[in-house]
Amino acid sequence: MVTVTVIGLGFVGLTTALGLAEIGHRVYGYETNAIKMKYLMNGNIDIFEPHLEQKLRQHLGKTFHLNEEFKKMISTSDCIFICVGSPCKDNGEVDLQQVKDAVIQVLDALPCDKKHRTLVVKSTVPPGTCSTVISPLIEAKGFNGSYIGLASNPEFLREGMCWADFMNPSRIVIGSADTKDAELLKQIYEPIKAPVHLLSTSGAEFSKYLSNVMLATMISFSNEMAYAAKCFGDVDIVKSFEALHDDYRLKNSGISSYIYPGCGYGGYCLPKDIKAFTKALSMVGYNSTLLETVSNINDSVIGRLCDEICDSIDVSKTIGILGLAFKPGTDDVRETASYYIMKTLIARGYLNILAYDPVALEKFIDSYPELDISYASEVETIVNYSDVIVVATAWDEFKTLDFKNKKVVDGRYIIKKRR
Repeated sequence: MVTVTVIGLGFVGLTTALGLAEIGHRVYGYETNAIKMKYLMNGNIDIFEPHLEQKLRQHLGKTFHLNEEFKKMISTSDCIFICVGSPCKDNGEVDLQQVKDAVIQVLDALPCDKKHRTLVVKSTVPPGTCSTVISPLIEAKGFNGSYIGLASNPEFLREGMCWADFMNPSRIVIGSADTKDAELLKQIYEPIKAPVHLLSTSGAEFSKYLSNVMLATMISFSNEMAYAAKCFGDVDIVKSFEALHDDYRLKNSGISSYIYPGCGYGGYCLPKDIKAFTKALSMVGYNSTLLETVSNINDSVIGRLCDEICDSIDVSKTIGILGLAFKPGTDDVRETASYYIMKTLIARGYLNILAYDPVALEKFIDSYPELDISYASEVETIVNYSDVIVVATAWDEFKTLDFKNKKVVDGRYIIKKRR
């Protein structure tokens, strides 16, 4: 058993803390958000994520501990995971302030006992952050590699699937310049029995962007091909992509779900990481035409979808929006297509908009109070009172819905599958 502290108990940090507690480690959790901490102390979470609340209640006070004194957590721990936010600035550059603040807080709390501890950056940061930003912070505090190690351990968690992804990962990536730190992380993850890839810290940081850039590129490729299909005319887009998925290089692979058209990529990670990686590349003198094209295609998807909506209905009619979360299985409404669809429609003069989501309704209302629209608590209200219905999130309940012969703009290409 290894004793660890996880700093930052958002989506990534909480999953990491509970996952490590599940496999037998002693885990301390630290969160500066008092409201979130109160939720957690009561055995509740403030996000919709399968299994997490159940696991919190199972491990709280046993292998997972909250509300301990910070210095006690740090002094007791062998390993400290940094899982705080790394948002983008307006110019696309990653704001590392939360990461740096967390690292400094840890360093200031370390006892002078000469015990070796490993500091692990799990937050998504540009390649070179550990070596050029975090290492100098450690050195400035008077520590050397004998007492405090540094590693990068990026996460590859999908919202709505985070518990399964943590407990059964496709791979574990560890970046470190010191074998002691790499061996400790291998020991921590050993019960999971997943392939381990040992890289430099910059290589590990890069691997996270490599993954997300690939996913975003596949999504933009799919949307560009769907638009191309419409230009040719007699092409059934759904059947064409189903045929593509039977390619033996894609068949029965999870990656095929990203090679399918829709409303573009959204949520917190992909838009932020594409923007951040593009900026990081420009800062080292490389302008990526691929990344620019991926972003441009993604930005164009909403406009094309709204063109289809507007071509089918005049401004006096009611438009029903099905789905407010950026993807099914989550209540995350950050960078959700629904917001941009409604914002564009309102700008074009469509003021009668009615929206519904089975999970994310309250979060959407709280997140976008500027939208002057109406909301439905039941999906049947959308069907009954809308003149045209837009499918913006691929929730399963929409796939078999009786639309009563209403005009449907299927932004996720899910309704056509049953025909």
